Amino acid sequence: MAAPRMPFGPPFNVRHRHPDWQKRLAALVNSRARKPYRYGLYDCGTFVGEAVIAVTGVAPLLDVELPRGWMALAKFMIANNLNDMEELATAVLGVHGDAEESQSGDVISWRYAGEMYLAVRCGDEAVAPGQHGLEGGGRRAWSLAWAVGR
Repeated sequence: MAAPRMPFGPPFNVRHRHPDWQKRLAALVNSRARKPYRYGLYDCGTFVGEAVIAVTGVAPLLDVELPRGWMALAKFMIANNLNDMEELATAVLGVHGDAEESQSGDVISWRYAGEMYLAVRCGDEAVAPGQHGLEGGGRRAWSLAWAVGR
């Protein structure tokens, strides 16, 4: 599926990772391990953005004011003809692939409690903010993946 055209430019196209990206990603995960989910302030989208910066050193959305709160996000999604987080990830990160072929540091979509979330692959788990901090999801829940920095 081709990425929809977004008002903030073409999809993220950084094809390098920091030499110490694994340490940077581990530091991010450790610092966020107990930080609870707060929609629009610390949610799957904001965590994925932080992880992309940790892995590549480049923000996936430069010069874009991100929506804060569920109503602002809903308006943003409708205005940009996006139906879900997977479409938003494709618009920002580019073409997706099969989650089974992903690697640590890549972005994963996964289903949890009937909802679609974005997460970051860390080893054999994908982690994303939850009610009491980061939560992990095994491969059975994974759907799509976006390569980050490779």
